[in-house]
Amino acid sequence: MAAGHVDPHEKISNHEGSLNYEFEDAKQYAEWGIDHVKNDFCFSKGLHPKNIYAKFAEAIRASGRPMVYNLCGWGEISAHKWGREIGAQSWRIGPDIENTWKSVLLILDMMPGLEAYQSPGGWNDPDMLEVGNGVLTPAEEKAHFSLWSILAAPLIAGNDLRKMTPHTIKILTAKEVIAVDQDPLGLQGVRVSKTPNEVWAKPLADGSRAVVLFNRGNKPARLTVKWKDIWIKPGSAKVRDLWKRSELGVHNDKFSAVVEPHGVVMVKISGDPAPNPVYVK
Repeated sequence: MAAGHVDPHEKISNHEGSLNYEFEDAKQYAEWGIDHVKNDFCFSKGLHPKNIYAKFAEAIRASGRPMVYNLCGWGEISAHKWGREIGAQSWRIGPDIENTWKSVLLILDMMPGLEAYQSPGGWNDPDMLEVGNGVLTPAEEKAHFSLWSILAAPLIAGNDLRKMTPHTIKILTAKEVIAVDQDPLGLQGVRVSKTPNEVWAKPLADGSRAVVLFNRGNKPARLTVKWKDIWIKPGSAKVRDLWKRSELGVHNDKFSAVVEPHGVVMVKISGDPAPNPVYVK
């Protein structure tokens, strides 16, 4: 979080930053009308991250302007365990994302188990989106956006908004997919099946379940989600395709679809909810 300061007496780092200038910088950000602050822990060897982050959170409060406060420690400092406590609204859970499919998968695989630390007001952050940056295939971009949405991750565009193709615009403005990300329950989706292809699911505020069938392989594959795995009682349930924005009819006990390589099918399943032990505090 460069702020244009160099302290000649600071021996920890010779890089510019907000260290020891937290209150001055937060006040300046407030005057500029800043809404979101990302605080990196770069070049801070020997300092305790929780204390450093807490000081800037205090500075934001003192500025008088509400700002979304994101902690970036690349998943190395367990900020998800104490970020909410010190006043942050989101925290990075892994390394900087790169514009590669390998990087997307690496970060995705770090998410299981973190659902216990997320609820409205505090969000696990797998880093910004690589949609529209010209490297991921159309199927991979759609999968990337779908998976980040079912994780209830902050959806921060990482592309040049001035040069978006119609395909990029369609993904970044997919209302029914975004609605899953922004569902009021604020729950992080969980991986309920890995065979090695995956099924991700999460409860929504209206009692339905959002589901992503994710084909990690290089060939088309038929994937199935069973009601018992997504906390729906046996019987019939309605299925809606969230990308096509179309009803897929009533299905009994399970739903199957053929999924393209590195692609997804994302659906909303509305049935009789069953007890859900995953999110019990």
